[in-house]
Amino acid sequence: MIARLIILVVLLATPLRAEDAARLVYIGTADDPYYEPDPLYTGLSLKDRQRPLEGARLALRDARVIGRALGVAFELDEVLANPGEVAETLRQLDPPHPLAILLDLPPQEMAEVIADSAPDDVLINLRDRSDRWRGVDCAPNLLHALASDAMLSDALAQHLRAHGWKKILLLHGPTPRDAEQTEAVKRSAAKFGLQIAADRGFELTNDPRRRDESNIALLTGGVRHDVIWLVDDVGDFGRYVPFASYDARPVVGAEGLTATAWHWTFERFGAPQLSQRFRRTTDRNMTADDW
Repeated sequence: MIARLIILVVLLATPLRAEDAARLVYIGTADDPYYEPDPLYTGLSLKDRQRPLEGARLALRDARVIGRALGVAFELDEVLANPGEVAETLRQLDPPHPLAILLDLPPQEMAEVIADSAPDDVLINLRDRSDRWRGVDCAPNLLHALASDAMLSDALAQHLRAHGWKKILLLHGPTPRDAEQTEAVKRSAAKFGLQIAADRGFELTNDPRRRDESNIALLTGGVRHDVIWLVDDVGDFGRYVPFASYDARPVVGAEGLTATAWHWTFERFGAPQLSQRFRRTTDRNMTADDW
């Protein structure tokens, strides 16, 4: 549904000649560490990611009905550039000029492509949830196909407000992405009238000198709160928090109740059929990034 809407919007904004195909270009980087398994000290890889290419391929297959009605054929070029050469790779693309460029890039490469783009280039962000792309680094020709940190935290904050869970114990990790998501949580809490009862950092460590930073009972005790909001981008600490806190409280965020743009068990608006089509072609369940 979203893919069809994006295609219609782009087609309306970019007139095509009858003989042209609607060409979209996916651009990523080769050997991208973002998609490499990242085993932790336990040997488990908890945050394996898949490139959103399979979602893009399914979107174009599903858009064929619209294409026939409009008299337009859709093409998807899949390009993996060397790190540091993404902008140059896009400049050297063979004609015709793409209708849209799908960006699956690290932040630095994404910023370079945006700066190098022409005003009539349509760029679609497939990967980066940081609020900066809708704020200080927003560009007129940049669209987004995924929910931002602010959107996800707003959804959770509204749910907490509706249930009367107004006092939050905020637990967050040490990574840069944890910091970005933590700021989004604080803004959402202020927007919807929630109170941060305590803001505490954690770090998973076996160092006995720092055991207080990973002791869940200590981290969650000594403060009155209705809910624990967990920010853990890596995912190696948060899985221990539910059912281990000092007081019996619900956990939301990275574990427990999570906010997501898509879940494969969703049952309305044709979602089961979409999930089945995706599973038939990929042999796995559809994720929010695929959506």
